[in-house]
Amino acid sequence: MPALARLPHVSATPPTRPSGGGARDRLRRSSMSLLRHSRVGAGSAQLAIRLPRRETRDEPSPVQIRPFRGHRLAILAHFDASGSVDDSFRHLGRTLVGEGYEVVVCTTSPTNPAQFAALVDDFAIAVIVRGNEGYDFQSWRRGIELARRSQWSFDRLILTNGSMHGPLTALDGILSTMDRHSSWGMTESLDLRPHVQSWWLAFGDGVLTHPEFDRYWSRVRPAKNKWETILAHELRWSQDLALDGPTAAYVPVAAHQCRRNPLFFAWRELISDWHMPFFKRSLLGPNYDRIDMHGWRDFIQDQAPSFDLELVSP
Repeated sequence: MPALARLPHVSATPPTRPSGGGARDRLRRSSMSLLRHSRVGAGSAQLAIRLPRRETRDEPSPVQIRPFRGHRLAILAHFDASGSVDDSFRHLGRTLVGEGYEVVVCTTSPTNPAQFAALVDDFAIAVIVRGNEGYDFQSWRRGIELARRSQWSFDRLILTNGSMHGPLTALDGILSTMDRHSSWGMTESLDLRPHVQSWWLAFGDGVLTHPEFDRYWSRVRPAKNKWETILAHELRWSQDLALDGPTAAYVPVAAHQCRRNPLFFAWRELISDWHMPFFKRSLLGPNYDRIDMHGWRDFIQDQAPSFDLELVSP
């Protein structure tokens, strides 16, 4: 393993709260109350209740494994209760490296930077270990801060996480489509209201060089719960970051017309009709919405015969 280098410290201090917090707080609380009692929101509200308590802790300095030498950056949000990295997550990281991306992993797992760097040194150039709060948006914020402070020069950025299994197939065709847009997502959803889902976001030079981009991330504060993350970030990011034209999506709403989260309720159609190269891990785990997963192995093998099912651990 290459020698590790300490990178500039990334502050753990939450950013200043935007103005107008009182009215915004009241609106958020009333919206969350309504959604928790709605048919659409009930499943996700129960999920939020089951999530473990998030504890704030001091963040150690990020660790660099190798220098940043490319012009494309991917920031992967990671969590594992045991602090491990499974084969599916490693497959994602290696695939992105193969597509020319330098990968930074930001984890909220109980570990330390040196130990975690040893687990991902085959595909990551740097790691950040932070407190388990704020969900993926806070991990992405830490990664962007690191890139800016380290003065890395990149013209394409991918933000994603370890919530999905895949890619099931090669990404080169999808990524070349993505490169034609300044702001891009993998899937659109009608759940709650039409929006581009935040599990896979990508930005080009027109957005990355816009002063509002860094300003947006500087204002991202740790959400108190899953619902606040959805309301404050996922339902807003595509309009807030439409800095160089509208946000595009690989799988638009018109493709599935699913009134609820398509990653759960239309996962088969996304793969079979749109060749979506990912599917939700939680479908094989908690499966809170009790989605029918009968024959999932045969289905994946039929749709993506080259994919190694051994990478998937139900």
